[in-house]
Amino acid sequence: MKRRYTTEAQIIAAIEHTQHQARQLLERAESLELSAGVLIQIPDSVEEAKAKREEAKACRRRAELMVSRSLPRLGQKLAQFRTLPLPNMDPGPEGVPLAL
Repeated sequence: MKRRYTTEAQIIAAIEHTQHQARQLLERAESLELSAGVLIQIPDSVEEAKAKREEAKACRRRAELMVSRSLPRLGQKLAQFRTLPLPNMDPGPEGVPLAL
């Protein structure tokens, strides 16, 4: 579902939230990689280590998607919000006068 933003502050908050989530995902991926490195040394825990590496890979992928898709879209929304609209140039009921 697309979110409608009514203020510039909402867009900026959404950008900051997305950046925070991406950072958390990358930190989680790093911690999973570290624990997988420890588990790989234990012969009985090789499968668990592989599962943690796969989860770390998925976390990195989600963070990459957030950064590559959500942030540019939010940046475009912010640019649209900051762009002044053109004045209304309605010609009225008489139409556009023609210069001769």
